[in-house]
Amino acid sequence: MHIITGPVGIANAMPGDKLAIEILDIAPLGPAFTFADSGLGFLDDIPDYRDWVWWKKVGNVWKTPKLPNVEIPYEPFPGSIGVLPSAEYVKMKLAHHDNETSIYGGAAWPVNPFQAIPESICGESGSRPEYCLRTMAGGDFFGNTDTQRMGIGTTLFLTCQVAGCGLGMGDIHGAQGDVSSRPPPGP
Repeated sequence: MHIITGPVGIANAMPGDKLAIEILDIAPLGPAFTFADSGLGFLDDIPDYRDWVWWKKVGNVWKTPKLPNVEIPYEPFPGSIGVLPSAEYVKMKLAHHDNETSIYGGAAWPVNPFQAIPESICGESGSRPEYCLRTMAGGDFFGNTDTQRMGIGTTLFLTCQVAGCGLGMGDIHGAQGDVSSRPPPGP
């Protein structure tokens, strides 16, 4: 579901060690997009709604010809950031995957072996596909939190769960709602 860079090993890191992750900068490599689909929850009441909007960063805002009177402030953050979870947590999440049909009535975004990375492990003929997970919601390792409060200038402190720690980051957002809850910029 998300493009993640990592895990990057930390030399000599052991379970219980603390890792400080400081976000110094985030720069877009090109245009960004938003996608709305009736299957994503907040537009479920609009039958067959589906739309892509491509945005270009102009100064400190995002603009699009599709919505010429709209400017979105550029406030980037990683939607997913964290360290590798412990073996116990992975085991619990794998059991959760197995139980999704009884919990939700069907698989919620099953692991797709055609897009799994690394393919050699999680792919259709990978060596250990039974241990592969989707992007996980937050936990002790942090995870997919989608919180805009993880922006530039933030330092996140995490506890390593496994030897080498395994830092991963991705699902970069150029902006996200809830802007009004943040304090206004300085003078």
